Amino acid sequence: MRFVRRYSFIIVFAAISMVCLNRVGESANLEPLAPGLWVSTVLATVVIPSHKKFVVASDDMVEAAGRLCAKPGSGTLETARNRFAKLVAAWSNIELYRFGPARVNNLHARLFFWPDRRNRGIRQVKRIVKSEDVNAVDLSKLKNKSVATQGLPALEYLFFGQGAETLKNFYGEYRCSYAYTVAQAIDDHAAILLAYWVDDGGHAQTMMSTGGSNLIYYSTEEVIQELLWAAITQLEIIYNLKLKAMLGESPDKTKPYRTPFARSTLAPSAISDNIDSVLRLFANSSAPLLSSKNHGHYAATLRFELDQVSYVFAELDEDLRGWKDLLQIPRTQESLRYSLYPLAGAIRVLREDYTSALGLSLGFNAMDGD
Repeated sequence: MRFVRRYSFIIVFAAISMVCLNRVGESANLEPLAPGLWVSTVLATVVIPSHKKFVVASDDMVEAAGRLCAKPGSGTLETARNRFAKLVAAWSNIELYRFGPARVNNLHARLFFWPDRRNRGIRQVKRIVKSEDVNAVDLSKLKNKSVATQGLPALEYLFFGQGAETLKNFYGEYRCSYAYTVAQAIDDHAAILLAYWVDDGGHAQTMMSTGGSNLIYYSTEEVIQELLWAAITQLEIIYNLKLKAMLGESPDKTKPYRTPFARSTLAPSAISDNIDSVLRLFANSSAPLLSSKNHGHYAATLRFELDQVSYVFAELDEDLRGWKDLLQIPRTQESLRYSLYPLAGAIRVLREDYTSALGLSLGFNAMDGD
């Protein structure tokens, strides 16, 4: 059986390789795209639509949470959990945009307080539920509480953590009210985040009108560098924090809850969406930009590396077992450790090949360590 599985993997690997080789040829024949036009295109087709999808998903989450509180039961809880899965997917596609609007009023942390190595955030959420803190079910007051108590990790615990089954009846009335308020906070923050991007004079406009009085970006190259940094940082976070820190030095030292969305079993799909966000930002859209400098093949190389990572997480996502249970399986451990190699390859392509091809100079990254 082990031989059959490995042989099947070789076949899939070969198929991916052939597709990527074809894309190398396609990339070489693409019409070059000027940097400024590439920036406006990627904002209009990738960045802004992804933020709009997050707003839609957060709207739907509020609706589902409201119905659950009004009519607790297995059906309404399942609907709320399904909406949460869609919310996580939408978030995972914009998680990499940690700059600009995401920094205003600490929006990124308000939406996604992670990493939380000492589990302080969940401990705060547990205390709120246990004490039935009235301030946590008042939206304006919740927003003034710790950022750890009002974002996606908090909502995940309320829907999937210890005691979540009480949401099927009125014993979970307070827990549901708190979850509904958290969903409202996420919805408000999602709308604010989008507005910072698209409003007149917003960040999208700032990125498209460099130089002159623009004090953030003096050139289009700086904008491209910002987006490139975002992609590299996201991949390094997956590598160092979501995977390597969770896997530990040996299988018996695995720490499943180091990976976000482990309780909801959404960890594999969330990472897969993280990878997809980088693919759409650079592998899919950047070939014309690189072709203007005769380096279009780098986009295919990046896709080749990331497709291998995506394959691993797509396979794990299809498994109905929980994340913690999956990590007890030796084959899962092998697959995850294998995924680190193409992930490192993708980081190298962006750090070295892309920066060289685009004439950029990347400075210090917090993920680099000392």
